[in-house]
Amino acid sequence: MCGINGYYSYSEENNAIFKQKHFSILESMKYRGPDSSEYFNLSNDLIGLYASELKINEISRSHQPFNYNDKIYSIINGEIYNRCELNDLLLKKGIKLGSLCDNEVLSALYDQYGEACFSMIKGMFALAIYDKDKGDLILARDRFGEKPLFYFNDGKGFHFCSEANFLIDFTNKVISKLGLVQYFSFGFAFDHIIEGIKRIYPGEYLIIHKSTIRKRRYFNPSFLINRSITENECIDQSLTLLREAVDLMIPEEVQYGSYISGGIDSSVITLLLKEKNNSFDLFTSGLIANILSTPKKGLVDNDYAFVETVGNELAFTDELAKVIPGKYNRISFSVSELIKYLPDMVNHLPGGPVISTSFPLFYFSALHSKGTKVCFSGEGADELNGGYATLQPELFSDSISESFFKLSDYSSVAEIHKMFGDEGVNLLNDFCRSLDKEIQEELLCDSVDTMDYKFNKIRHFHLKYIFGSHLLEKADGMTMGKGPTELRMPFLYSKYAEFISTIPLNILKNTGQKKRIIYEIGKKLNVPSKIASRIEKQRTSLPYNYLFSNNPDFITYTKKYFNESALINSITNCKIDSLIYEACSTKNSHKRLWSYFILEIWLNNNLLQK
Repeated sequence: MCGINGYYSYSEENNAIFKQKHFSILESMKYRGPDSSEYFNLSNDLIGLYASELKINEISRSHQPFNYNDKIYSIINGEIYNRCELNDLLLKKGIKLGSLCDNEVLSALYDQYGEACFSMIKGMFALAIYDKDKGDLILARDRFGEKPLFYFNDGKGFHFCSEANFLIDFTNKVISKLGLVQYFSFGFAFDHIIEGIKRIYPGEYLIIHKSTIRKRRYFNPSFLINRSITENECIDQSLTLLREAVDLMIPEEVQYGSYISGGIDSSVITLLLKEKNNSFDLFTSGLIANILSTPKKGLVDNDYAFVETVGNELAFTDELAKVIPGKYNRISFSVSELIKYLPDMVNHLPGGPVISTSFPLFYFSALHSKGTKVCFSGEGADELNGGYATLQPELFSDSISESFFKLSDYSSVAEIHKMFGDEGVNLLNDFCRSLDKEIQEELLCDSVDTMDYKFNKIRHFHLKYIFGSHLLEKADGMTMGKGPTELRMPFLYSKYAEFISTIPLNILKNTGQKKRIIYEIGKKLNVPSKIASRIEKQRTSLPYNYLFSNNPDFITYTKKYFNESALINSITNCKIDSLIYEACSTKNSHKRLWSYFILEIWLNNNLLQK
């Protein structure tokens, strides 16, 4: 695990400035990899590879960047879980490696198989390889986008980095109107809100040769439905593959734990860890208990039972902790601590501003991970098993993208028009049409049933665009921003994900119960009844309605950003006071207010201070 950055210069006259800027990025991004930091400048300084490393495996022999036979140079952020299997494959070809370091395995694999090597890797990664003989710089990202990777190309050179914010200084700092429209409609910009910064998408790789950039895919989710499988077979096979995933992912050399949310997904992963080992720690975090004077029915949210009923989910994580022998780290924070660390959290969103609900995860990793370098998580279960409302086909029209932003309910078309006029609405409509067309063209699905077909189209959309380019990037930033802590996600193990993608909707959602297979696995593992009986849960985040409406300290804090000099005033057709007034008259005012607040903090952090 680490932070990676680098460049491909198109002219020697730019090399010196590129070297200096990327060295500065390396120094600034050491929080992602505090164990070591190194760099290579190659081919008369036309190529730069930089890495700060968080050492997880092969600690005594691991180093980055890696030089393989003076012809293949590589850096990688992530873990190759099947490196032993790949090493055996290389041994059969007469290739004996000096270590099982991810970089060495990757470099030798690329040397033998070229770009085909990416599909052979089971793991999470964002990587860069320089092939000296070909003069190619190759960047790749894992199947589901667990590790982020961004780039900027200005005609003078190509620049890449684990976090998009560090690329801003290469740009003209022009705000993208399309990026803003996407942010307010979908919760994030599909590239970035700064013109020219782009992301590599999950399952994608780029080949940069001089000033030519070629984009290719090595993976697309495949939904070839197995209609002969029974529910019991599905439960048994899922459990077998999740056990295999956990076994592969448990680190041998560093301390690890499990981050629990109070729901079924993280509970299943934690109990599978318990089967292997009793000595790992549990972590959970939330706003201090009883922050709401009495538990009450919260605001309705499309993807959860409630937005807030109490200040946190600790009553449910407590139940799981009773059956796990390791230390239970029950971390609470106050509103004053939220205020203190919120700007830092926003600055560690790798892809720029997103409507993030992840402060509890950031607070745990940044301040209370207690030396735990690896933490397991239940991420991915909802996206693969159809857990969210934004994965239910009966709620979608033929336009997947339009249905998603309406269900997400960040901003309405009318609000987009208020902020950006006809141009903004046209940008949104054109984008939705092009995205729907792309989803349709990419979809690998043999289903003929209307609901199955639509469900798998929605899953494809989530896995490529929403999950990897929003939720997983956010999780990476929250855990790598300060601690750092590597987040491992057994539900995204490629063999499990490929298997669950073949299961018919009527099994995944039998008798209307979402994620039925995971709940049945929970029964087999004896998940505490208080958790197992929760068909719906509260969102594990923050009680936004309470904060914006009833907490005087937080309300005072918002005025630091929500005033006449707010940067939002200069990038929309509205003043922030009118946006706030309009938001408070809608049913999901907390979502609108939070989106304005996160964006304003991000703009202050990254434009005013640069």
